[in-house]
Amino acid sequence: MPAAPQHPIGPHTVEEWLTLPAAEDGSRAELLYGYLHASPHPVGKHQRVLGRLCRLKMAAYASAGVPFAWAIDHRGELELTAYRLVEGEYPAQDVVRQGSRATTQAAPLPIPDLNSLVGW
Repeated sequence: MPAAPQHPIGPHTVEEWLTLPAAEDGSRAELLYGYLHASPHPVGKHQRVLGRLCRLKMAAYASAGVPFAWAIDHRGELELTAYRLVEGEYPAQDVVRQGSRATTQAAPLPIPDLNSLVGW
């Protein structure tokens, strides 16, 4: 029986990720297994591609067994949606809106003020 792949946890913590300043170019920082990854800010027709890539990324996370994912939407009122992996899918578990603080059940961590989370 083959062994399950091992993913060593990187040097970065959620607390460090939460203190990262917002990038001036609009890119986003993701924390995956303790490693920071940058995603560029999309513009124009790239928005459609972004939606497709996000769906593919979530599918990849699910197949890798990543238990939680957060998405921040800044197109209107700033909003964080927390997802939890359930039977290979990521149903939304909690939504936190600008100006509120909460603890989500999808990675039970305190969510700071969303403005500070994205550097606004």
